[in-house]
Amino acid sequence: LSAIGRYTIPVADGALVPQLDATFTGAHFYTVDNNPALRQNGYWLINSRLTYAADTFSVAIWAKNLANKKYTVSGLGNVSFGFLEIFPGLPRTFGLTVSGGF
Repeated sequence: LSAIGRYTIPVADGALVPQLDATFTGAHFYTVDNNPALRQNGYWLINSRLTYAADTFSVAIWAKNLANKKYTVSGLGNVSFGFLEIFPGLPRTFGLTVSGGF
């Protein structure tokens, strides 16, 4: 399930665009035998972005996983050796994106 809200605000030579989006991923297992140690409960991820866009360039600051939710993106069970591998999702992340064109 995904939702996004975006609003464009005209400014002098471009536009200011705030955005908020959310994604829900339902509970699931990572193995065919439904090993409870490799089960991920359902979770929400919330992201935000603020962009200034002009004719030939744009600058955006963004944040992903605003709530700093701990979740996994994959897992493997190796029964022969008796261990599990769990791959965590990204923590709260911030960034800056600059784009240009001609």
